[in-house]
Amino acid sequence: MTDVAAYLDEARKIAAGTGAVAALKQLEAMGLPTNKLEDWRYTDLRPLRKEPFRALADGGAEAEIAVPESLSSWPRLVLLNGRCLRDASDDLSGTGIDMTQTAPAVDLASDGIEALNFALAGEPFQLNVDAGAETKGLELTLVFDGAPDRAVHTRILLRLASGTSLDLWVRVVGSGPLGWINLVEKIELEKDSRLRIFMDIDPQSSDFVTIAESIRLAAGARCEHHSIKRSAGSLRHMIRANLAGPRANLMINGAALAGHNQTLATVIEVTHSARDASSQQFFRNVAAKKGSASFQGRIVVCEKADGTDAHQSNKNLLIHPTAKANAKPELLIDADDVQCSHGTSTGQLDEAAIFYLGQRGIPELQARAFLTTAFLADIFERIPDQDFADFCRSQSDPWLANHQGGEK
Repeated sequence: MTDVAAYLDEARKIAAGTGAVAALKQLEAMGLPTNKLEDWRYTDLRPLRKEPFRALADGGAEAEIAVPESLSSWPRLVLLNGRCLRDASDDLSGTGIDMTQTAPAVDLASDGIEALNFALAGEPFQLNVDAGAETKGLELTLVFDGAPDRAVHTRILLRLASGTSLDLWVRVVGSGPLGWINLVEKIELEKDSRLRIFMDIDPQSSDFVTIAESIRLAAGARCEHHSIKRSAGSLRHMIRANLAGPRANLMINGAALAGHNQTLATVIEVTHSARDASSQQFFRNVAAKKGSASFQGRIVVCEKADGTDAHQSNKNLLIHPTAKANAKPELLIDADDVQCSHGTSTGQLDEAAIFYLGQRGIPELQARAFLTTAFLADIFERIPDQDFADFCRSQSDPWLANHQGGEK
């Protein structure tokens, strides 16, 4: 593991402001994570054992970036390494969405990588939906580009005022061989607000990707989080949610595809802090040849959070004998009147079903693709936005074509 001192030395030269200084102190106290930490147990941290990833200082060359095509009818906002590309973005006037750059706040980081983000991300990019605003949807495209030895630390803040709603399509895409993408998103849902997130994570050639999302739901707030992600090298996606107000509701629904020699870790912690709140988690992982897909899901029900209704389901499919899957579901309950459940399973494709399809003239690789698609269908059918559901299917089909089969 690279010594944290190298990152501290660089951060001290770059970081500025009260929030960044506080983050440096947190980083110094925490250090960088290791696989001895339970929440990082299944994350491939080998990229951090190399020479330190130096922070990309200039924000990237805008003229050389190929911005992917828009995939929705919603207004679009494009950020390159955390900075707005105005020529590629739509005017948000009249959408009810306010866009600002804000001074870094003094936040408590959950680990050393998040603390490093707080120290180096500079001014976070903030989106606000103010009270009384009438919004429909927004496509937020986050493009990352840079050299293999560089890191980009980006921080996004989103706040929905009481009674407002927003559909948000988030795309995390790689445009070059950037070494490390370190993205932190903080979401605040005030009373009776509603947010639906449709997230596409496709870092492509990046060696190391860490994404940390924090969601806080006030009384009566509702959030749906739907995602599809493909790994490049090592990818860790963490979601921490706090149902802080009564009657809050959260659903997290996702599919993860770990390709050849790739490691993909999903870490979820949902905390029920108030009574009569509900949460559901649905995850499906597919791992190909020498790929590794992991799921760590924790439901925490605090004292006096009676009336909690929380459920979690994780299933893992190994499509090659050398593929791996890890699963660790947890329930920590300190209240009495609750309904909670969790379940996980890991297996391979049904050879009898493959033989049955073969007897009906369907080639083996095509039969395996059919069965894998059926495995993922449960996730895609839960997505309420038809365009995003169709997009997920369109992305999974070529992935399966590239990763099915292979030498044993």
